[in-house]
Amino acid sequence: MRLVKFFHNLSEKNQDRLLPILDSYFQHATIPDLKNLSMVVQKWFKQITELDDDRRRIMAIWLSRYCFDSSATLAEFNAVAVKNTTNATHKKAKSYSTGYSFKPAKVNLAKNKQPDELAETKFLLPQVVKKFILPVVWTIATVILLVLGIVSNNSNTVASEQIPALCNNTIGSVDYCSLAVNLAGKRIARSPRSIFPLTEVTETVATYGCERYANFKAGISTNLIAPQQTPVISSYGEKVWPHIYVVEAQQKNAQQPGNIKVGCVYTTGQEQRSPKLLAADLIAFNWPAESYQKEARLNANLDWGIYTNPINLGLNTLFAGLGIAIASWLNLGLKINHADTIYLAALILGIVQLITASLPAFALFGAIALPILTILVMSLLIKDFKINWNHSYPLIAASMFTIIAVQFLLYGFCLGLLNSLV
Repeated sequence: MRLVKFFHNLSEKNQDRLLPILDSYFQHATIPDLKNLSMVVQKWFKQITELDDDRRRIMAIWLSRYCFDSSATLAEFNAVAVKNTTNATHKKAKSYSTGYSFKPAKVNLAKNKQPDELAETKFLLPQVVKKFILPVVWTIATVILLVLGIVSNNSNTVASEQIPALCNNTIGSVDYCSLAVNLAGKRIARSPRSIFPLTEVTETVATYGCERYANFKAGISTNLIAPQQTPVISSYGEKVWPHIYVVEAQQKNAQQPGNIKVGCVYTTGQEQRSPKLLAADLIAFNWPAESYQKEARLNANLDWGIYTNPINLGLNTLFAGLGIAIASWLNLGLKINHADTIYLAALILGIVQLITASLPAFALFGAIALPILTILVMSLLIKDFKINWNHSYPLIAASMFTIIAVQFLLYGFCLGLLNSLV
């Protein structure tokens, strides 16, 4: 009652100023920034937020009744006060049984500013802007990273007309030099010349690494990609510059008829037996008759050096947030109470899928199972992210697959669009 009376003692202007804040709190449990208000009002609002659920509900009811008919509400308060005074010995029992067990306001108005002396509030963003400001900022940041990735990808790409001039001083064949330039681009020029030369040992290690890559691209089980267990059909390497070694390897495709061919570019590493991989990719099986096509570099995942992980995290988070919002809106068994919860859950899913993408052993099963497991764990740990198990299990499963399907579809669409731009 004292909390409601405090509101009653405010001027009409200040009441109008606080009503949107109260409405937002009671409907959405959002706690606004009150720094622009006087300390006495901040303390009053803090006492409201400290009420338990039952008293907070009662507070909301009485504020609503006060706004509807202030005179009648105050009259009821006075009647309760008189009744409690008359029955002093049963005050606590009466207060509890009548539902008016409000937490007393611990505000000493004599030592603080008068309630009407509220500081002028500064400009506040509309609720709809506050709700979408984070995804908009995240989207802008992701777009900026995409632009940087495209620029970086193009800067590492050497135009075909530049290749003859670059390969004039090759110590190997022009075909292997052209393959190296097409695969690694300007990273070749940027690679430092190590004190360790490309010896026969480092060339052997580089060839072994490219043969493993060929087995991986051929779809051979990840625990059998070592060349000594599953030898490739053929492999051959050439030193095209003193510090650049190029390898091509062929292997039988394990997933469909035919063979595949890969190309790998290595440079000298920090140690004598550790060549550094600059680039590797599938190349045309009839290479060098058919030259390497740059578009093949993005056939599965975004690969733009230092920008790859940030871009993937940005895209996965955006698409996960959209999927969660859709699943919640369709009421498929997933209940989200606050927009901030969507952002948090989307970020966690984005991180999980970024980790999954870096672990080839998970493959498609892991890309589906791990996010589902993450959703189940989040429903246990995040207060406002709940799965309503009263719904049928097929609906709950549909909500999870909706989130994953939205991510896969939008990521695939985005990948195709980006492939057309680079």
